[in-house]
Parts: sequence; structure tokens; C-alpha cells
Amino acid sequence: MNYMVLSVKKTNIRFLFNQPVFGDQTLNKNNNFSFLFHAFLLISILAWCGCATAPIKKEVSPSVFTSDKKADEALKNKNYEKSIILHEFFIKENPDNGLALYHLGYSYGQLGDHENEIKYYNEAIKKGYYSPGIFFNLGMAYAETEKFDDAMKMFRKAIALNPEDVDAISNLGTLYLETGQVEKAKKQLEKLIKIDPDGEMTLKLKDELDNRK
Repeated sequence: MNYMVLSVKKTNIRFLFNQPVFGDQTLNKNNNFSFLFHAFLLISILAWCGCATAPIKKEVSPSVFTSDKKADEALKNKNYEKSIILHEFFIKENPDNGLALYHLGYSYGQLGDHENEIKYYNEAIKKGYYSPGIFFNLGMAYAETEKFDDAMKMFRKAIALNPEDVDAISNLGTLYLETGQVEKAKKQLEKLIKIDPDGEMTLKLKDELDNRK
């Protein structure tokens, strides 16, 4: 299967820097109720997508992870070589910084080094950096390296965190279709029709399914 059949390429810089984040944070007494609510919510989500044994994370502000300003500026300016150098230097001093690891992986991906992209996305997740965007981009990276089962798993996780992510739903539907799982692809189309009946991603997946008849 050719990667270009997917509905969308990498998320842009806006999505990379402005998105809800799920991560670890020390709790105080005032956070206990919020933690229990989000824990219950995420347990339900992860159980639905077959990931009930995964660690439960609490939704927090993106400020929990703060990357290096100069490194992020290089990333925003699409100077990916400089971004890699600065992020790697920053990570040597801050090895548990999930956001910096995510940005490092993204920079490698933009240069076509998808193995390192996958490596650093997974390291970021292990450090507690959870967001729809990182799972979406990890799914894209797996698809680019033709690891389609892993790609579908990551798109399902992205959808679990953001059920209205039309890009992830469309890509998951396309991969289902390309791997012969037509009925599952149809279910993704049904989701898209409910969310955005006339949207580009909806129409694209519909056309792909129609062409298989």
C-alpha cells in the first residue's frame, strides 16, 4: 500500500504547539476530584479501544511541559536541522521533558527520518506526554514505514482522546479499507458523516469505498 492514500499528511505547527495535553502531574487536595473524574473517563476510553492496561494520565495544562524557546523557535521557522541540535542539547539536561522529545521526533520526521521520529514520539509518551496530536503523528509515522497495524492502533488512540478528529478517523478508515477490513472502514465513514457530512475527509473516504464496489 502506498502511504499517499492517507487523507492528510503531518499536522502543522499550529496543531503541534496548541493542543490539549495529557500527562503526569503531582496532585494536591484540590485536584483529587478532577483526577478521579479524568481517571474514570480515560479508563472508559482506553477500555473501549482495547488499551485498558495502559497507564492512566490526568489532563493537565500544556505548561506542565515547557521546552527550550530557541529550539521551538527553530521548529516554528522550519529549520529542522537546528531544531534537532537544540532539542537534543536541551534533552541532555532535561531527559524527562516529554514536550521536547515530541518536538525532536517531529523535527526528525520532517526530514524524512521516520525511525527516529517514531523513537522520540514513543519516548515522549513514556515520559507522560499524552495528546491527540502525538498519537496522530505517530500513526502517520508508522504508516510511512508501512507498519500498518501499529498505525491503526495509534489512530484509534488519537480518536479515543478526541472522538471528533476527522483526520484520524479518515486515516483509520483508509487503512482499514487498504487492509481488507471493509466493514470497519464503513463504520469510520458513518462516524465522519455524523461529525461532518459534507467535509473533505468524509467525501474522500466515501469515494474510496465507492471505488471498491
